[in-house]
Amino acid sequence: MTELKDAMNNAGGGGSATPFYLAGLTEKTIEAIAKESSASEVLNALASHKSFIVRAKVAGNRNTPVATLSILATDEQDSVRMCVGGNEHTPVAILVSLSTDKEPDVRASVGGNPQCPAETLAILAEDEDDRAIINVRHGVAQNPNCPPDILEAFSKSESGMLRLYIATNPNCPAEIFAVLAQDEIREVRQEVAKNPHCPAETLDSLKTDAEILVRVNVAQNPNISADTRAYLGQDAAVTSFLSHLNRMTNKPDAYPYQFD
Repeated sequence: MTELKDAMNNAGGGGSATPFYLAGLTEKTIEAIAKESSASEVLNALASHKSFIVRAKVAGNRNTPVATLSILATDEQDSVRMCVGGNEHTPVAILVSLSTDKEPDVRASVGGNPQCPAETLAILAEDEDDRAIINVRHGVAQNPNCPPDILEAFSKSESGMLRLYIATNPNCPAEIFAVLAQDEIREVRQEVAKNPHCPAETLDSLKTDAEILVRVNVAQNPNISADTRAYLGQDAAVTSFLSHLNRMTNKPDAYPYQFD
């Protein structure tokens, strides 16, 4: 920890960067600096580091200069390009370029980036790569800026995992939440119940779900109505489950609703 602090003081924000100083540091410390530094000179220097892990950390750093991100977007390592694609500070032009990357995981990272333009998301939503059709669409489904028409189409997919990822989206439309609340797969309903943006009306409909984990998630959702909170307060299975979790974590405030 001391080594990292000293290194960041010498190689990070505000002061003049001295890349040669990094030569005496351990690989783990260099990786940490690549991830956290705000010094452009340091980040530029580490962008050509022999370790792809270091380069990936630079690629994911919000402070990495655009010119450096542009170079890393063509890195030979998929994981480096993935980090560029997932960096919310990556310019749209670079994201659009990476959306046609040969590797599905890279395209998936672009699909999940909130800065990805709607027209690019629409293309990624139709990704036909057999290796990628799940991963890429998962990224798109989780994107908070995913257009509603794409989410609606995804909600009708036979893929339970795809429907699950839609349920985690903070901007999922109310009508789709309502549909997913009736999904045959328990985990999908659990995610609907957990999503703090789910309308109270839909949460009300889940208060009697046959699966206890769904009801527990409803009980912990800050968006539930007073009536649903009171109803679940009388649900012995839910109150017992939450009490057990509280005892295990020893954090009585870990859950927003405590039942007597």
